[in-house]
Amino acid sequence: MLFVVEISTKKTLWLFDLVNVITVLIVEVASKSTKNYDRVDKFDYYCSLPSFQEYLLVEQCRWRVLQHLRQEGDRWLLSDFETQNDVITLASLNLPLASSDIYAGVDFTLSEEGTDIRNENTGRVG
Repeated sequence: MLFVVEISTKKTLWLFDLVNVITVLIVEVASKSTKNYDRVDKFDYYCSLPSFQEYLLVEQCRWRVLQHLRQEGDRWLLSDFETQNDVITLASLNLPLASSDIYAGVDFTLSEEGTDIRNENTGRVG
């Protein structure tokens, strides 16, 4: 089963507890202000769920998806996808997911600083 869960405050943690028995994949969109919290504190909490196998953290201001996959011995494999040509294999669902599909319709020129970050990963000045 696929669950997309956003927990924004401790008050909503109980909602997550209702589905933790079957939670396998969590996909989150992180803003600049929450990405450190998402990467560490939230991820640590998610790891405590026995069924949890895969985590995608999608950055909203540039082409970047972090994928964490649970390995044997409760070790985690981190993969970093940073281009629009990347294809992420959702191991928990055995499905491919193109970065271009994740970011379809996103206009990176509207970033918080007002800079054009579409070229950040290509090295081109735009």
